[in-house]
Parts: sequence; C-alpha cells; structure tokens
Amino acid sequence: MGLESSPDPMPEENFFIRSDQYSFIKQGVPALSISEGFKTVDPALHGRKISITWETTRYHTPQDDMNQPLNFTAARKCTQVILAVGYEVANSPGRPAWNPSDMFGQRFAHH
Repeated sequence: MGLESSPDPMPEENFFIRSDQYSFIKQGVPALSISEGFKTVDPALHGRKISITWETTRYHTPQDDMNQPLNFTAARKCTQVILAVGYEVANSPGRPAWNPSDMFGQRFAHH
C-alpha cells in the first residue's frame, strides 16, 4: 500500500494503553492500534505539530466535527490497512496469540 511502519512517535503518551482496544487486551485478547503517525507526504507539513495542535484545540470539543479540515485520502489508506490486517487475521488457520516474551503477553495471555 506504499505505507511505512514506525515505532510509536510519542511513547510517553501511552496511547496504546489509553486506546479502546485496551479493554480487549486486559481480557487476554491480542489487539493492536493503527494510526497515521506523523510523517507527511508533503515535507513542508509538520505532522507532529499538526497532530498536537488538533489534539489540544479540537479533540473532544464541539469543533471535533465534520466541518474541520479532514484528509479523506489518508483516512482511506489507514482504513484499508486496518481492513487488510483484520482480513489476514480472520483467514489465518490459528487464533491470534501473544508473543510469549512480549510485556502484554506475559501479563495478559491466558495460559
């Protein structure tokens, strides 16, 4: 799909632990959180600054609506990645499982 994966750009924010998926994790269900990250197609744009500004000025406010500037092309790509991952998991012969050495696997896997 022409996308790159990258490590969590803001690990200090604990986004994964604060995500909706974390309820599944606490029940032993492997889950992941896919987001757009900070890298932009246009190098003149600063993804980190855009994201932080959005989070501090619009997220969970009345301005967090369909009237804000939205990049539907990026949203479509992110949604396609999520669909592809779900499709692969659904069509795999085995159930998803934690990596035994993973912090979440050690803590939440049902043995």
